[in-house]
Amino acid sequence: MKRFINELKMQAEGDKGDPFEARIEFNNKIYLVFDHFELDGVKYFYIIEDISDEFKNEDDLKKFLESDKKFNVEFIYEINPKTHMYATVTDPNLLNLLNLEAVKRLAEGKK
Repeated sequence: MKRFINELKMQAEGDKGDPFEARIEFNNKIYLVFDHFELDGVKYFYIIEDISDEFKNEDDLKKFLESDKKFNVEFIYEINPKTHMYATVTDPNLLNLLNLEAVKRLAEGKK
């Protein structure tokens, strides 16, 4: 079991080290910060819900992939610098732009 988890981590890390920048709590869930970048003067964070505890072995992962279960992927930004409050991006047009930027950064090796 431990070996399986370590193998998954090694595959995710590849030659670059840890693919995630940080682990945070947002909206009462644990997320992994995959990337961050600035667009039009606003810093956005691309976060992925950490569901790794659900995978104790390879069968757990297979069952998850074959199921209809979902996990959250969000773009968040700081809405109040004094209180460090963050909000989820909900505007569909902005989400499209952020997704395009995230894919572009990944393709260019910036992430």
